Amino acid sequence: MDTKDIIRMAGGPLKVGQAVHRHHSTVCGWRKIPPCHALTIAQMAGVSVHVIRPDVFGPEQNREQAA
Repeated sequence: MDTKDIIRMAGGPLKVGQAVHRHHSTVCGWRKIPPCHALTIAQMAGVSVHVIRPDVFGPEQNREQAA
């Protein structure tokens, strides 16, 4: 999923910036969401951190695979 799409789903750069204490222009410049902000933004966007940063948190496992 594209970083800009995730930020849009989370309410836009201004709202994300306020939530993570960064300026909205900083958020607009992210090529990838920093891992330290992934959980907050994942909750705001309603997606998993595994979707946001699979390179850091690993790919999302299906529930059947986890059992």
